[in-house]
Amino acid sequence: MSIREAQQPQVLVMGAGNIGDAYAQIASRQLTGVQFTVADYNLQRAQQTTAGLNGFTAVQVNARDPQSLAQLIGARRPNIVVDLLHPHFAPTIAVAALAGGAHYVSTAQSESGPGKQLGDDMYALNGAFEKRGLVGVVDMGADPGISLLLMQRQLREAHNGGQKVNQVTIFDGSNCAWKTGRRRPPMAGFAYQVFVDECTKEGLVWSDEGGMEYTPPLSRGVAFPFGGSIGTQRGLHAQHEEIVDTDWAVQHSDGWLRSALSGTKEVSFQYGMDDDLYGLLKGIMATGMHVHEAIDLGKDPHTRAGYVRAVAQKMGAEDMLSDPQTCELFRRFGLLSSQRLLSMPRTPLDFFTQIQPPPNPREMMSGESDIGVYVRTDRGAVFDSHRMTEDDAQRRYGRGLVPVQTAAGPVVATQMLLDGEWEHPGVHSPLELPTAEAISKWGDIVGPCSTRDMTADGAIYRCWDPTNHPLT
Repeated sequence: MSIREAQQPQVLVMGAGNIGDAYAQIASRQLTGVQFTVADYNLQRAQQTTAGLNGFTAVQVNARDPQSLAQLIGARRPNIVVDLLHPHFAPTIAVAALAGGAHYVSTAQSESGPGKQLGDDMYALNGAFEKRGLVGVVDMGADPGISLLLMQRQLREAHNGGQKVNQVTIFDGSNCAWKTGRRRPPMAGFAYQVFVDECTKEGLVWSDEGGMEYTPPLSRGVAFPFGGSIGTQRGLHAQHEEIVDTDWAVQHSDGWLRSALSGTKEVSFQYGMDDDLYGLLKGIMATGMHVHEAIDLGKDPHTRAGYVRAVAQKMGAEDMLSDPQTCELFRRFGLLSSQRLLSMPRTPLDFFTQIQPPPNPREMMSGESDIGVYVRTDRGAVFDSHRMTEDDAQRRYGRGLVPVQTAAGPVVATQMLLDGEWEHPGVHSPLELPTAEAISKWGDIVGPCSTRDMTADGAIYRCWDPTNHPLT
C-alpha cells in the first residue's frame, strides 16, 4: 500500500532558499492532497516561500540542533523529509528522519573530510534504513540526479544490447548570465562556496580496473559541444557525487551494473566552463582562497579586497595579485571590491558565502543549461541530456533555471515515494532505483530529455592543453 492510499501524506521540507522555494512552487502544482511544512532557520524566508500556496505551512528550525529537529519531526510526523539545505547538514537531518520513521530525500551527499570520502556518512546509514524499512534517496537533484537516471538508462540499453561500455562522462554546461545589467557572476545560479569547493578539490574518476581514483584539481579536461546556444566549452574534472554513487552501486546492486561496466576505462564528471571561469578558479587556488582550514590573519582586514590580499600574503602568493589577468578576473567577480566584510570568514572558502548575491529566485537571467551523460561503447556514442532555458524556467514556475532544474529532482523523488514506486529499503542514489517512470515524471515537470547520437564525431571528445587557451 502506498503512502497516498494509507493516509493524507505529510512532507517536511528542510530549507527555504532558492532550491526550497522552487521545490514549493513545483510541488504545489504537481503534488495534490499533500500537506507540506517548510522549515528554515529564517522564519520570514520560509513564510515568503509558502505564501499563497495551499497546503503549505512555514516553521522555524535550527538544523544544527538535533533536539530541535527531533521535536519538529515528532510534532509534524512527516512521511517524507526532503533535505534542501547545504550538504553539511545531510547526516544530521537523515538521522533525524530515520529516528522519526520518515523516508529521506536529498539533492546531494555528505561532505568529504579528514579520513572520509564524499558520501561516506550517508552510505553508513544504509543498514539502519534497511532495518527500519525506510528509503533514503540521495543525490536526487539535477546533477547529481537526472544525470544518474539518464546514466542508468543508457547503461541498461548498452548492457541489454550486448555492447561494451568504454567511457561514461557526466557533463554540465551552461551559459547563464544576468539580464539586469549586472556583471555576470562566476557561477551564475550556483552556490559559490559549493561550486568552488567541488572544482578545487581533487577530481574523482572510477574505472573497472582501479575503482575510485583521485586526479589533480582542474585537470584532464576535454572540449565538449553542448547543445543549443552553449556551444563548445572546456570540461574539467571535479569531485562529484556520481562517481561515489557508481562505486557504491557496483558493489551493492543486483549485479547488472557491474556487468555493464565490466572493462570500462573511466566514469567521470566534468563541469563545462569558459576561459574566464577557468582562470578565476586557477587564481582562487593559487592565492589560497579555496582553503578549508582557518587562517590567522592577525587583524581584521575589513574589506573583501583586504581579506583576499591578506590570505594571499599568508599563503606566500601575493605575487599572484600582481598578475593583470588574475586581478581583472578577481575585480570583475567581486573578490577585490572595497565593500566591507559582513563578518570575518571562518575559513577562506567561507568568504564565498559573503560575495554570493542575495537569494532572489525571481530575478531574471538569460541562457540555458545542458546536463547529461556521454556514453561511448564499442558500437558508438550518445549524449543523453536535459536542456532547459532560463526563459522556460521562468515561464513555467517564475523561478530561475538552476533552482528549478535542481528542485525538479526531489519533487520526482517525493512522487515516487508517495506512489510506492521507490520502496526498496536502504540508502540509494537514482542509479539504483527504477528509472523509466522517474524520467517521465521529470519530463512532465521541466520538459523531456533527449538523446543525441555522437558516434560519427569522435573528435569532439578530445584532450586539450590547459596551458594553451582560449579553447579552439
